[in-house]
Amino acid sequence: MTRALLGALACLAAAIAWGGEATPLFSEHAPLSGALHYTDYEGTATLHVSGHTYDVTLEKRGKSRLKRCRFPPLRLNFQRSQLTGTVFEGQNKLKLVTHCSNSDERKGNLAAEFLIYRLYNQLTDDSFRVRWIDIDYVKNGRTTTHGAFFIEHKRSLAARLDAQLLETAQVAREDLDPVAAARIALFAYMVGNTDYSLERGPADECCHNVVPLERADKVLPVPYDFDSTGVVDPDYATPVAQLGIRSVRQRLYRGYCMHDDQLSTVKARFITQTPALSALLDSVHQLPERKRKKVGRYLGSFYDDLPGLEVRCR
Repeated sequence: MTRALLGALACLAAAIAWGGEATPLFSEHAPLSGALHYTDYEGTATLHVSGHTYDVTLEKRGKSRLKRCRFPPLRLNFQRSQLTGTVFEGQNKLKLVTHCSNSDERKGNLAAEFLIYRLYNQLTDDSFRVRWIDIDYVKNGRTTTHGAFFIEHKRSLAARLDAQLLETAQVAREDLDPVAAARIALFAYMVGNTDYSLERGPADECCHNVVPLERADKVLPVPYDFDSTGVVDPDYATPVAQLGIRSVRQRLYRGYCMHDDQLSTVKARFITQTPALSALLDSVHQLPERKRKKVGRYLGSFYDDLPGLEVRCR
């Protein structure tokens, strides 16, 4: 059996399990609201959303955020038998990006990270879809309300994009989809993101804050985890010293010279999408006005410079 046929069968299996098209949760952008009853960040819990009740299992996740956040990011494991005909139909495990602290949420940092995902959605379908939810967290009879957002599962992403998850320790630069790599580099420059790698990860799993997929014999990188960016600008974010920048607000282009031929095409896409990208800032109503203005100024400086932008590749 050929590698192509094996790949096709794998994609078909993923599509059956996870849904090749957008699932109800990610087919629209209207914010959800609900309540999560739990006793600990790990273990059984009950989620109430849109008149339905779900028995879920919670898991703490994340690495750096676990160390610095008072409230951890979570993973929700659903029971599929309860999902038919609901907004969560087609799901299984979902990441929930939560507030790091009350102060962090008041500043609008979570909403700013949510905005970054939506900006990348506007530029390409090769991106993780997200959905906002306002949650009443009920623990031992005490209720607190915070915003959060769900992220599309990587297997669902792969099925939707007719691709396969790539399990590898490292990706060769020449194997990267050149348009996708150039697009990520320019987008990272736009939002002030240096906390990623398309080639390798900090451990044995590639890549850093990027999920590598295989499609049409190329590696399709899809970025995620945008908290340590210039757009979000949390108190804890500091760039790696070797990069030579002092703040995550200081932009640095990290694209590869071998993808310069694709950069002009990618740049043209950014230019034509500038009005839509700008409009998204006003569509994220969870952003406090002060944060909205700060993000607007930061992104506006990129839009203003974009037509004549010249960047140094590596």
